[in-house]
Amino acid sequence: MKSIEWSDELSVGNDHIDAQHRDIIEMINKLVMSRDDSLDSADVADALTGLMQFMRQHFRDEEELMRKNGCPWIEEHVREHVRFAEKLTELFMMEDKELIRRTIPFLRDWLVGHLATEDMKSRPYLH
Repeated sequence: MKSIEWSDELSVGNDHIDAQHRDIIEMINKLVMSRDDSLDSADVADALTGLMQFMRQHFRDEEELMRKNGCPWIEEHVREHVRFAEKLTELFMMEDKELIRRTIPFLRDWLVGHLATEDMKSRPYLH
């Protein structure tokens, strides 16, 4: 599976949020690489737990900025974050092999899609 590469096209124009996005990409890329190295599923679960904790903080930061700046679709954006957390929790319930096989592509696809659409649409409200 291919790694995600950061580019300026993914920037929302806020240094703090962009740094968080880069950190999330780096965490997911480590999981992508670990899949190829047959990392122990317990280590993957620990890495996913750390990623989820980091993402919760990121979601709070992003949502706070959007509210502060009067984003008209903040509630839909929050629901998107909630759906992500629910899906990741659902994936955590899977057996070890399924956890690794299904979670990494989900994270990668969700992040790229969310950044490219929802966060870019919200860019004016993230400053």
